[in-house]
Amino acid sequence: DVPNVGTTHLVAKAGELTDESWINKVSEPNPDYILKEKGAVLNWWDITEVEGHCSLNSKLKLVIDGVGVEEAGKLLAIAMGFPMEARVVSMMDAMTVLRLIGLIAGASGLTVTKEGLLALNAELNKIVAAAVNTFAQNAVDILTDCPSRERAGWLCDSYFSSRAEALFTGNNLVEKSFLENYAMAHKSPFLPENMLPMCYPSDHNDHVYIPNWTMWYILELRNYVKRTGDTAMLEASREKVYGLVKFFSKYYNEFGLLENLESWVFIEWSKCNDGDYIKGLNYPSNMIWAAALEAVAEMYGDPALADKSAQMKEMIRTLAWNGTFFEDNGIRDSEGNLSKTGHTTETTQYYAFYFGTASREAYPELFDLMLTTFGPKRDAKTVYPDVYPSNAIVGNYLRLELLTDFGYHDQVISECRDFFSNMADMTGTLWEHSNLGCSLNHGFASMAAVYIAACAKAE
Repeated sequence: DVPNVGTTHLVAKAGELTDESWINKVSEPNPDYILKEKGAVLNWWDITEVEGHCSLNSKLKLVIDGVGVEEAGKLLAIAMGFPMEARVVSMMDAMTVLRLIGLIAGASGLTVTKEGLLALNAELNKIVAAAVNTFAQNAVDILTDCPSRERAGWLCDSYFSSRAEALFTGNNLVEKSFLENYAMAHKSPFLPENMLPMCYPSDHNDHVYIPNWTMWYILELRNYVKRTGDTAMLEASREKVYGLVKFFSKYYNEFGLLENLESWVFIEWSKCNDGDYIKGLNYPSNMIWAAALEAVAEMYGDPALADKSAQMKEMIRTLAWNGTFFEDNGIRDSEGNLSKTGHTTETTQYYAFYFGTASREAYPELFDLMLTTFGPKRDAKTVYPDVYPSNAIVGNYLRLELLTDFGYHDQVISECRDFFSNMADMTGTLWEHSNLGCSLNHGFASMAAVYIAACAKAE
């Protein structure tokens, strides 16, 4: 038995004649040596499947049950090249996706290549595999940001990677350890009263904290309890949660909104975080805090906080909306009056919709603009150049969340392929930003698999 690894040297002899060859084992076949057959038959065994996900072998009924008949038609259009009417899709629900594509392609004279179908299937599986790899290296004991740089348990990152854990493992044991640390954390001598550290376990003797990360903490706790039913964690965290409610109350202004938050106010790695955009009355900070108060009201049955959340959202709509966009912040003039700044970013629009300040029904023009014009492909130099673009964390992820929630699954798949495929090819992991100048194995990026799975969900 000759192992098929590395370089194999073969020698053939017959009498005085000798011939030899060297065969190199490679991880992927050279595509130049693969016959591309137009109209070639794609068999069910050719298709790579991921457990719990739909594939080309799935019955169309499973796809329809998962995403609805309209979206099933759109997904078929990815392979077919043209949309299918809902009534036609419904009539064919007993067929597999592969069989249906073959029948319609044959009847219409359309050429659908085996390679094209396998490429679509492989592309998504590749991204999911990279997401699994990324998560595994960032969940050794608690949820961490990256295995090579800080190796620390950061809030906000954990809001996303915890949901990947639920998808990959069916539970949230690592997240439980992460949240237990916060529930049991001793008061830090370096942080203000009732403020939690931005990452933990760690020391913060520079006295720096991220107020926004504790807002993500409350939202993550709510999601964790809803997923797991762990009411013991809910009670263990009560003191920390209400400590945050007390901490932020000292920043309310005459409008009932947070103003002049201190330390490292963080929205995302983009123009949102510039000092001129953060200072004064920062609207995205208020949007997420209103959502956090709503979560506290839900978890602990506190109607007063639900009312406070509603009041904040209404006031943000009044003060931040400029007729086209939600602005990032307001500042005081020389007489102490609040004035608009004109500062506008793409991410703040996503904050508004994701955290419930805005709705599709109340702001249809902005929602359609967000859907059709914004996103990673927008040329921000020529298309709405005064609305600064989002970065990966958290703007582009909130965009994918919104598109998924509102049923734009084909667009989610397309944007995931555009954004994550190159990462999966280059490193087999998913990155902190969209370029190489960052962490190339970042825990929250495993969330990509959650978006893809949501679009292929059968039940």
